[in-house]
Amino acid sequence: MQQSKDSFPLLDNRLYDLQKSAQVAWRESFRKGHKRICSEIPTGVGKTVTFTLFPKEGARVLVMVPSIDLVGQTAASIARFRDVQPETEWQQERWEPGGCNWCVASLHTLLSNDRYERMLGQFDLIIWDECHDCATERAAKMLDRFVVSGARVLGVSATCYRGNKKSLLGFFDDIAYAVSLKEAISDGYLVPLKCKTLQLKTIDTTCTRMSGGDFSPKELSRLMRDEVALHEMCNLYKERHVPGKPAMMFVASIAQAKDMIKILKDRYGIQASTVYTGMEKDDLNRWDEIRQFTDGDRELMITVGCLVQGWDHPPVSEVYICRVCGSLGRLTQMIGRCTRVLKGTIDASMSKDERLAAIASSDKPFARVYDMTDSTRNQKIRTCVDLLMEGHTQATIDAVKKKAEEEDIEDIDAAVEEEMRRAREEARMEEAERRRQRMGSVVGVTFEARDCDLFGDAEPKSRREWRFPFGKHTGKPLRLIEKGYLEWALREANLKPFWKQAIAEHLDRRYQQEKVRA
Repeated sequence: MQQSKDSFPLLDNRLYDLQKSAQVAWRESFRKGHKRICSEIPTGVGKTVTFTLFPKEGARVLVMVPSIDLVGQTAASIARFRDVQPETEWQQERWEPGGCNWCVASLHTLLSNDRYERMLGQFDLIIWDECHDCATERAAKMLDRFVVSGARVLGVSATCYRGNKKSLLGFFDDIAYAVSLKEAISDGYLVPLKCKTLQLKTIDTTCTRMSGGDFSPKELSRLMRDEVALHEMCNLYKERHVPGKPAMMFVASIAQAKDMIKILKDRYGIQASTVYTGMEKDDLNRWDEIRQFTDGDRELMITVGCLVQGWDHPPVSEVYICRVCGSLGRLTQMIGRCTRVLKGTIDASMSKDERLAAIASSDKPFARVYDMTDSTRNQKIRTCVDLLMEGHTQATIDAVKKKAEEEDIEDIDAAVEEEMRRAREEARMEEAERRRQRMGSVVGVTFEARDCDLFGDAEPKSRREWRFPFGKHTGKPLRLIEKGYLEWALREANLKPFWKQAIAEHLDRRYQQEKVRA
């Protein structure tokens, strides 16, 4: 099918302000001479629409997606917004020169046997969706060859960073535009999140090896299949799930998924859909499982490494992360499955306040994330709180994470403000305590003004009197503290040399006085 003759304005009126800002930034970066740029836009904001409406009329565009699940979905979006039926390149379907100016291809298909080579020089723009995924040397080589043949590359992702901490700037010249998940929620483009982190006592990953920026899949499967842990996770879903609200559950392995499906069905009578690689061998049809979930016949989707990125089902209101996660990128993608606003709730004509009000009054005013970790024992764990609190101090993050283990956090920002307020008050009290100690140990030295005992029975007139620096006797004159306590402090407390000497001299005087009296 030929490209539609209808021209599109530079900034389409169907775009939100955020999407328009992204397009402006992309054009400016290309104008500066960059050939390969990337952009970070959170899941659910509409990055597919943004890049679909970006190319000018007549441009030849190749859209690369990371998995076969997204080929049809992306092609449908292009058909909807550009009024064309793009060709596809995946499995047995092949793009042919001279056809539609748009092609959607699976990245793995293009790399397989170098199928992309016949496309070199045939496209003006390469759009790499979910560009953080499969950012390998082979992918970089392919991009280089497209650029040499005259194309420019636009990478888009919700997470422009990789689990192995290698920057995507190794593949791209410029990060042209970026907006965080928190910013998108605050501006009314995504629904707010309510978070709960739970520590499963039966799972200990302290000795678990890392692989590719996350925990070893084989070892995770072994840990997460502990019988008690499986029942705890299934019981969590049964107790927390709100009937009528679609939910997704991310697990570590196919074996874990099968175990949980059996427990949910046998113990609670809950039928769940499931998607994983190679499920056809178990006589399960991938598309039937997805359809039963999206049609509402089942309210829970259990997935192993699938539907993590790019997959769109706005009604999803609950996410259960039933695996420990060391990759912030993967965690972001999982949480992104529930942040989408329901269709028809907001539109491009609304202001920020109008969007926020519309979301609050919709059938999906927020989404819930239940994040199961053992973060108190393993600092490599990344939780939903880490994601939503980027930019804060680690002490604040740790405090809010501890609170999230004890109760549901209705508002991350409010929890942060409460913790920061508590920290400020604690710092104020500590400073007051230090001031009081300084007054007692340095400035607040008192002088006695009593008569001198001519027989040496009392301390000389105007002898300096030190005040105890800490504990229950803080600020109390040494002479008023029982001798046994001072002896203990001298023997056991971690005193500075000055105080050891002061207390020792005071005790010596008391010992001498006792001998005189004796």
